[in-house]
Amino acid sequence: MSKLNIYGLQKEKKIFLNNMNSWFSYILIENLRTEYNLDPKSIKHTFMGTINSSNSPLPYLFKPEIVSIDINVHYQSKVFTNDIFILDLQDDYNQLEFIIKGLRNLRYDEEKLLIVITSPMTWAKTNPKLKVRKIF
Repeated sequence: MSKLNIYGLQKEKKIFLNNMNSWFSYILIENLRTEYNLDPKSIKHTFMGTINSSNSPLPYLFKPEIVSIDINVHYQSKVFTNDIFILDLQDDYNQLEFIIKGLRNLRYDEEKLLIVITSPMTWAKTNPKLKVRKIF
């Protein structure tokens, strides 16, 4: 059995993050990036993702592949070459819907991992669905 690294991954992974310049993605990137690990046996991850409209910077010396998701390409996108998809539910729901539908409809040789992150404030924007009970 091969030895796993700290994240339980056995080989290099391609990681997709939407909104890479958000504060949450910044924390994820800093904890998952491996390009400065000097151990020759360490696993090197590559990143791809989208940028949101804020002017927040990416982490220092971080060079990901920045893509824009075009909903009209009918899933023929290099976005789906990634192994791990980390999606934040705070901004663009069209991007999220595109990626989730693509993962459901496409066939893959290797298993893909989808991680969806949300916060209570995301759900605070939704309308409550109240059921009216008739007592009598």
